[in-house]
Amino acid sequence: MLEKEGGAEAGIRSFERSFQRLQRDKSTKKIEVMQCHNFIEWDVHLPTMRKWKEEGKFRYIGVTHYQNHAHEQLERIIKRDKIDFLQINYSAPEPQAGDRLLPAAKDLGMAVLINRPFVGGNEVRKAQQRPLPDFCKPFVSSWAQVMLKFVLANDAVTCVIPATGNVEHMKDNMQAGVGRLPDRGECEQVRKLFA
Repeated sequence: MLEKEGGAEAGIRSFERSFQRLQRDKSTKKIEVMQCHNFIEWDVHLPTMRKWKEEGKFRYIGVTHYQNHAHEQLERIIKRDKIDFLQINYSAPEPQAGDRLLPAAKDLGMAVLINRPFVGGNEVRKAQQRPLPDFCKPFVSSWAQVMLKFVLANDAVTCVIPATGNVEHMKDNMQAGVGRLPDRGECEQVRKLFA
């Protein structure tokens, strides 16, 4: 993932480091997804990323961000710049991407990775201080699962990145991939729980 500013040459050095760190020989093995993190100098790096994709060094390219204020610019980028992946924040406490950005990505046939489904963990910790609502019990058994299934229920979402170093949390998170997802009305109820 490209992270630092510094022009096209700095971007190329960053790409080269990614191949080294992943122990990939760029002449024979590609990197599956290269993303411009927080779209830092995206306009400088996307042409190189696109070229390397055409050369078979990257399979897919994309842009990321983790804050709501970036959604409007991200929407402009994805509509104009033929990328494959979008990685953004989207959650019951931060549902704004569902208004325009996620529908735009879906219309473009773009894969969407969701970061921060727990908004850094604070929201799930606060939620755990109250009982799980009855309407959630048919499809989940924990607050983390409520939040993950809210995200997964959006048909524009390809994958969720819950980010945990705790094995028990990981096991609980994995249960969000089992059973039915909440319907539209239930998602609206979940969203209201965090409003």
